[in-house]
Amino acid sequence: MSEPIEGVPVEAQSEAELGAALAASGASAVDTDVNELLKQLLATQASLQAQVDALQAEKAQAKAEPVKATAEALKNAILEHASGKTTGNPSIDHSALISLAEDAIAAAAEAVLPGGTGVALAGIAVRIERALTRFNPGPGDHHYFRAAQSQAADLVDQAENLAPVPATAGAIGTDRAPAKVLAGSVVG
Repeated sequence: MSEPIEGVPVEAQSEAELGAALAASGASAVDTDVNELLKQLLATQASLQAQVDALQAEKAQAKAEPVKATAEALKNAILEHASGKTTGNPSIDHSALISLAEDAIAAAAEAVLPGGTGVALAGIAVRIERALTRFNPGPGDHHYFRAAQSQAADLVDQAENLAPVPATAGAIGTDRAPAKVLAGSVVG
């Protein structure tokens, strides 16, 4: 039930009586421009769609960030290990391993692009794991080396679990009329 309008007696029953009571009270009907309302609704819809698109892009980017961050952390751990702070033997050449880590960063960046996959990244991460095995400093507290081993293994797992980002497909369709199927013909 609607609330009573200020200045309009409640006992007014018919539309004519309500109209007369509204006119007597000085209230006026609201002039609405339907086209203006439609423009406002379309602007609101476009604004909301832009927000949804931004959130979806942010969600896709958030999925990509762990892979990139792991590749960066792997390179940093390898650099710290190769610096000689924990190896005890800085004369060992780690340039091939550092180059692989840089390749892993580039592959991680490409893997998260539309149409990209983690196949190349997984291959590079496996090569890094093998190279780390060759450069194993032996027993002891080599925390940068152990961190690099762990991050290489994590990078392999992340690359294998990275679903390919679908590329934007072009319009599908044709301007030709659909094929006509005759009764009794075999289709398929």
